[in-house]
Amino acid sequence: MKQSPAIWQARRQDLLARMQQPGASWLGFTEPTLCGRAGVRLHEKDPTSEEAEQESTSDLIFTKAEYAAEQVALGIAQASGKIHLPRLVQYDLAHVVEGLPETRARASEDRQHSFLHRQQAVEVLIEHLVAYHQEGAVPVLVWHAFHPLHGDKSIYEMPGVDPFAATKAEGERELLEALAKHIHLPPAAWPASLTDEQQEVLHTMQAKLQRIADFSNALAEEGITAVFRPYHEANGHWFWWAIDCFSDTPAEAAELFWKLWKNTRTYLEETCGVYNLVYAWSPNIAGSWFKEDADLVSLYARGIHPDEVEILGIDCYSNNLSAKKEALLSHRREVLMKGLEVIASLRRAFPDKPVGFTELGLRYHELLKDDEPSATMGQPTRGGGTLNEPFFKRFSKFANYAPQFTIFWRNEPHSLEFPLAGISPEMEEEVRGLYTYFETV
Repeated sequence: MKQSPAIWQARRQDLLARMQQPGASWLGFTEPTLCGRAGVRLHEKDPTSEEAEQESTSDLIFTKAEYAAEQVALGIAQASGKIHLPRLVQYDLAHVVEGLPETRARASEDRQHSFLHRQQAVEVLIEHLVAYHQEGAVPVLVWHAFHPLHGDKSIYEMPGVDPFAATKAEGERELLEALAKHIHLPPAAWPASLTDEQQEVLHTMQAKLQRIADFSNALAEEGITAVFRPYHEANGHWFWWAIDCFSDTPAEAAELFWKLWKNTRTYLEETCGVYNLVYAWSPNIAGSWFKEDADLVSLYARGIHPDEVEILGIDCYSNNLSAKKEALLSHRREVLMKGLEVIASLRRAFPDKPVGFTELGLRYHELLKDDEPSATMGQPTRGGGTLNEPFFKRFSKFANYAPQFTIFWRNEPHSLEFPLAGISPEMEEEVRGLYTYFETV
């Protein structure tokens, strides 16, 4: 389907309206058919063999049986008489954008990524998202972008280097400023004063955005509207696009980041003709949000202009704050309740926008500092516990402004932020509660 701005504007508005239907709270999963415990990895059998190189991806393609098997085991399907599918399915554009390895020689060393070749990734993800779309699910696209200085290098060609982090090299801020101000412009319009390195970075990022455009156009051909979350968690420090990487002056840093965010969208829409993406802002829950006099809406919106963003989300990871606080069950609940408080504040401030959790990862299956190792999940001396209290009692005092969507993160092996069956009785109770509470398809 051709990317007609008017047609896709109507489709985007329809999606936003559906996400805001009264009483709805959409359930979302992250990469439910690709990675780790959530699915089959392409290199599971023998990553170094020729057979693995040519292995069919048919066993990865979405089928209702994937959900039915787990739900029947939990008694959910028998009780309800239907299979529950997520309303939102989130996948990482790094699979189709970044410089993934061209061989499987070291695939067995990878413990996080699905390890698809770039073209394989495009073909597999399109098949998955078309299948979900036919069932009524909506794609959400997050992008873990490699630092543009790394070009198309894979993580195995950069030993000891975090491909997502700032390089901390001399001239880093000047490089980011050039990127922010000029990423939407054709090379002929770039200032003559740009260094060779700055021009190289601009070429690299525009090539990445063209891959995103190609992928988006493939979705458009199938009539699919997707949510896009560029430069997520920018209020943190762990990604190269972190707001405070742009300048020592907070106000200047925020304004430069906004230029990067907005100009990225401009390039995709005006240069690449992409109009089937709905844009979401999603900072991570931060320590500054817990101060008694905190202006939650202003802190949340630093670095963007909310009126120019369609969806407002929060990434909620309590473990990021655990080093400063006692990592017990009460802390986990405190972090989640603060997230709910921010969401309620945003819904009051921006009643025309969907608001919710773009990533929810409590890592409640893991032992944390001061946990009692012999304690079972759910006991107060273990930091894991359950989400039941805040979620399944209608969000207590925030019930009137509850999240309109919640996407659980679960694409890393042994990273069970989304609760799976067969781990513990507490987690199985949680799974049953999820399907009871959230809206599915």
